[in-house]
Amino acid sequence: MKRRQQFVVFLLVLLVVSQAPFLYRRYRFGLLQKSIDGLLAERVPPAPEDNYLDYRGVIHIHSRLGGHSTGEPSDIVTAARANDLAYVVMTEHSPRDSYAASAALRGVHAGIVFIDGSEVSVKDGIRLLVIPGVPGHPWPSLSAQEAIWKAKSQGKLAFIAYPEGRPLAEIDGYDGIEVYNAHTQTKRISRSRLFFDILWSYRPYAHLLATRLYLRPVDNLRAWDELNAGGRQLTAIGGIDAHANIGIALRTHASQTLAGVLVDPYALTFRIVRNYILLEKGRPFDAQSLLDAMAGGQTYVGFDLLADASGFRFTAENGTEKRIMGQKIALAGGVRFAAVSPQSARIVLLRNGQVEQEGVKAKRQEFTVHRQGAYRVEVYLDRLEEPLAAHPWIISNSIYVR
Repeated sequence: MKRRQQFVVFLLVLLVVSQAPFLYRRYRFGLLQKSIDGLLAERVPPAPEDNYLDYRGVIHIHSRLGGHSTGEPSDIVTAARANDLAYVVMTEHSPRDSYAASAALRGVHAGIVFIDGSEVSVKDGIRLLVIPGVPGHPWPSLSAQEAIWKAKSQGKLAFIAYPEGRPLAEIDGYDGIEVYNAHTQTKRISRSRLFFDILWSYRPYAHLLATRLYLRPVDNLRAWDELNAGGRQLTAIGGIDAHANIGIALRTHASQTLAGVLVDPYALTFRIVRNYILLEKGRPFDAQSLLDAMAGGQTYVGFDLLADASGFRFTAENGTEKRIMGQKIALAGGVRFAAVSPQSARIVLLRNGQVEQEGVKAKRQEFTVHRQGAYRVEVYLDRLEEPLAAHPWIISNSIYVR
């Protein structure tokens, strides 16, 4: 009996030790939530001194119509409303039947602009986000270059998805790069660890579990910066790659769900990363103006899981003209950049991907430069704990000093 008791005690100690990291992570989530609450209390949205309004939305969304997703289109509309989004760019995989193609979300639903894009795979292994989408089973025998030219000939935008390790410099004509993809980051997480994180932290901190997907996309940003430094003008976007298909479920042999937890519902994933579109005041916000802004780079990426990024601005002046993201400006006698943040934050100016200047913690920073290049900023919330403080909250698109 004594030996049995010792064995039981040993198992209990082993259980406690094995769960300690997850209990500690729950404790850290609590601290993080307090920090985020503090940011929310301090938020004073700036009144931008310009003629633009920003519209927030999400890009790279899937539903059951494109396969390997459990989400209904109605779920997406509901989640978009709950997140106060202005637009959603769908990127369905090739639908298997005509009904799926005709049922794809497009147009205006509940006051939200939906665009029915496609995620297209081509023969050289590259994937493209083609916006608006392509019906049927498009272009499986085409190379990426051929598919891009075909998309452009039809008046569509083409973005390189999952750009890691792709020969981006060898391809021409595309509009931009998906520099961040939330779904890709899930591949870093062990399923067993995810199970115990859900067990201990999902109920109080479901939204904060997604912070484990928050890393600066170093390689993708480097590739994008190098291309823009070489003369391209490519738009960076942040993709969710939402599928609503990650979780733990108890199912019957007939695949009927008896119980379970969906870890990535749209209402949650739509908070992770958003793309903000800038439009001139007075211009109608519709599908065409949205596509024009995406193509022109009048957009920035905000990791809104940490704080609301709306109201951010990045502008440039040279004494005679003023420009915003995605636009060119002459060097003249020097260019003065201004970055405005809705939160007091550390703002870093980069030239061709390299740190040029770094400001102190503030809501507004100005930088003067005297060299040509592709300039952009990253905004950091140093008040958050590591490792989140080391990863940007906002990534702007570039202004090109020529």
